Amino acid sequence: MKITDIQAIPLTIPLKETAPASTSGVATHSYFFGPGIAATIHLALSHTRVEYVEMHALPLAASFIQPPLRPEKGYITVPAKPGLGIEIDEDVVRRYPYTGMSSSLSLTWVKP
Repeated sequence: MKITDIQAIPLTIPLKETAPASTSGVATHSYFFGPGIAATIHLALSHTRVEYVEMHALPLAASFIQPPLRPEKGYITVPAKPGLGIEIDEDVVRRYPYTGMSSSLSLTWVKP
């Protein structure tokens, strides 16, 4: 489930209600960096059956959020700050402007 889609959050309400009765787990997906992965991790942690979050396997040249929310030994430490718990690093955003170009992506599964 891709949390950054506008329809995804309302769709998680039935999952939250039915997944505990199910024998299968739920996995979330985010091919975004920054606020997208932060939101995905937070939503994943609100569900008792979510075991994994799928995310980019390769880091950016420089993270534009702090903390960078990158896995260490397969796990991510969730920030304790309010909201999504991240701050945008404006210097990095200016240094690496979006060019509209895309590249092939590599994804990995991590535990939140």
